[in-house]
Amino acid sequence: MNRAGVFRILIFLFFSATFVIATSAQEEKPLAEHWKRTGLKARNLEALVEDKACRKSDRTFMSCVSLLSAMIPSGTRLVPFDPELGEEIVRRVGVAAVVKEEPVAPAGASELLRKVKEKRENTRSRWLKLKGSKSLSFATIFAELRAGLEASIFESETSAKAFNAYLEVFNDPHTYILPTAYVMRESQTKQESFIGIGIQLGRLGSYPIIQSLLSGGPAAKAGIRRNDLILSIDGQSTGGLSLEEASKKLKGGPGTTVSLLLWRDTRPVAVEVRRDELKKTNVETQSLNTAGIRLKYIRVGSFMRSDLCNDVMQALMEISDEQGIVLDLRDNGGGLVDGAICLASVFLPSGKTVVRVKELADGNTQAYKARGGALTNLPVTVLVNSGSASASEIVAGALQ
Repeated sequence: MNRAGVFRILIFLFFSATFVIATSAQEEKPLAEHWKRTGLKARNLEALVEDKACRKSDRTFMSCVSLLSAMIPSGTRLVPFDPELGEEIVRRVGVAAVVKEEPVAPAGASELLRKVKEKRENTRSRWLKLKGSKSLSFATIFAELRAGLEASIFESETSAKAFNAYLEVFNDPHTYILPTAYVMRESQTKQESFIGIGIQLGRLGSYPIIQSLLSGGPAAKAGIRRNDLILSIDGQSTGGLSLEEASKKLKGGPGTTVSLLLWRDTRPVAVEVRRDELKKTNVETQSLNTAGIRLKYIRVGSFMRSDLCNDVMQALMEISDEQGIVLDLRDNGGGLVDGAICLASVFLPSGKTVVRVKELADGNTQAYKARGGALTNLPVTVLVNSGSASASEIVAGALQ
């Protein structure tokens, strides 16, 4: 893949937040297996870590650092080698070193976020001091890390993580690639049925954090709250664990329990949760009466489903005497841009611009417009929060 090809990918990613790599299989498999079938290799990333390209700007420089950092084991981080700092070195890699990650001491979410930002800024400053150094070679570090990666059965998955890590800095944190087969499976699933506790995880510093909870699910019933940090799962520390590793530890059979030690505000909270079969529809609706005002409430879980617009249109057809609509996109991380355009089209007149995309390579701009015409003229209130991203932002912005 040459750098021009990478830029073309980024143009698409800029507004869709999902780029897919083709595979032939669409049967249900773990995400790692889908990645394996794509045939993505570490060598496909070579063009991204050319030294001249990496040094083009601070952004490209740190994008290359981010890519390399994603190629090392969880629980470690890649830093410029400095023996005076006393970091526990796992291995030397040129002028850099893979060091053991030291989890930031738990605190309230806001305090932990401050500490994490401080730590990241410190690491960033250390890297940028090497920007003009001839001793730093991204290609050399990449070659050393790649040698170990090519011997792993997880090469495709780790290479994808590395590419996504590059995009996270170069473009935005909500831009990533996924295998086509995985996206197709997600988009065609109308209702999920799974065993779990009903939470969605994010990451804050070295710890998993509760991003959202399934209403009425086991975790919500056990008193778990949004923004709770998970310090341990069944007595095992989560410091330094990847989200995939933390998710695996939360899985288990129906009726079994999992013990969590959480950090909430300034204190630890111990919780035991019983796993259960969970079902979650992508579009949830209900009629509300607030201070005498009748409203139609529509919550959208994801823009990955192919039946999203049909479900929302069905909800609008059920409106009788409602006086307004509440469209809830909170904690909706987005998905396919087609879903955003389709959903916005339900509320906007035909031809109204939903989103404009400017290509990074040549500067050309393309407008994507609403199609079909609005299905309602009722006033619409859109709910968003810090967990709303990508397609959610497109819809909220277009309706605003």
